[in-house]
Amino acid sequence: MKPEFELLVRACGLARGLPVKSPAEQSEFPSGFDQALFVSMAIQHKVAGTAYSGLKKLGLGDSLVLEQSARLKQHAAQGQFLRAQIMEETYAISSALAAQGIPALVIKGAASSIQFYGDPFVREYDDLDMLVNLPEIEPLVPILAQLGWTQIDKFLQKSSKYPKSKLIKRWHHGIFWNEEHNLRLEVHDRTGWQEESFHIDDIDTIFTRSVQLNNGQYKFVSLHPTDQVLLAIVHGTKHAWCLLHWLLDMARILYASSDEEVCAISSKVQALDMEAQLELAANVVTALYPIELPTAIASSIGHSKKIRKSTDFALKRLEVGGTDVASIRNSLVFFTCYSFPFLHGPKQKLRSAVNVVKILPQDAEALPLPQHLLFLHLFLRPFFSVSRHISSYIKRPKEKREDTNV
Repeated sequence: MKPEFELLVRACGLARGLPVKSPAEQSEFPSGFDQALFVSMAIQHKVAGTAYSGLKKLGLGDSLVLEQSARLKQHAAQGQFLRAQIMEETYAISSALAAQGIPALVIKGAASSIQFYGDPFVREYDDLDMLVNLPEIEPLVPILAQLGWTQIDKFLQKSSKYPKSKLIKRWHHGIFWNEEHNLRLEVHDRTGWQEESFHIDDIDTIFTRSVQLNNGQYKFVSLHPTDQVLLAIVHGTKHAWCLLHWLLDMARILYASSDEEVCAISSKVQALDMEAQLELAANVVTALYPIELPTAIASSIGHSKKIRKSTDFALKRLEVGGTDVASIRNSLVFFTCYSFPFLHGPKQKLRSAVNVVKILPQDAEALPLPQHLLFLHLFLRPFFSVSRHISSYIKRPKEKREDTNV
């Protein structure tokens, strides 16, 4: 583990009230420590504010050189301002949808921050996620448009000129953009929820169990706390826990949940046959933080060699912040070296295998082809992959480009 990443893990753990493996205080950075890389990692992992708070707890708050200190503080301040805007938009959208009788829940983001930490601003997030109990998001488009949101993903639009083909992957959410506030909104519809890669509870039951969150200024409806935890596990597993942003939540859940909450989580995990996902999450968390697993959690998981292989994959991906670019090769590696143990039954395994070679929507949008020629995209995938690599490199900040290991 690079010293920069080790310190990032430790600083973020202290900031979130977690136990850490190394000393909780130190007077200076280790010899050869790359401060620019540390700050870049904090930004990549979406924990700039948490990292800065952790450095102060360590006694290193004033040890960063001026340039890197300014970078970290700027990202932390921008994140805090962004979250305040997101809270306002969350309330506005929730109220508008409720007035139209559209069942909608705020998920992840602000809701997770309130439910996991008791504060909408502790957890860092830069967009808004909502789940609607509708088969498609089309009814929301005019309502959101009145609030300043424009749909930017063409594939979920009914008026889309693109062919509806099983060769093209279906995004599990619709994407909207607010130009005035530079905010992103992801709306997960019923169909997208049910087509998630990993097993999740019945959506009607989830809406029945929903709860109202109230931070004193804004009210909105969200998932039951246990369902929010299950979603965190599903989402983290789906992305191989590649960001500290997500892993810190899981560490908090395992370390700070009450006995009643732990028992509810354990029961739900067993009911949904998600022991493998929980074992992976526990493995990755305890590899970084010395957390003793609650008895109810420890008794729910085994010690599978297959999960150990997936754990090693996740830990390697975590240190680089999941910076790999979408390609058939990376998808195959992900499928064969990581996700296979979490797929239930032949149907889900077959669907996951087929998804590896399906056409990405952005590729089909970049080069629209008639229905009978869509198969050509399978041969063009390497060119689109190279294009994404180049685009990703160009968009990186200069300091990230200079260190190819970030």
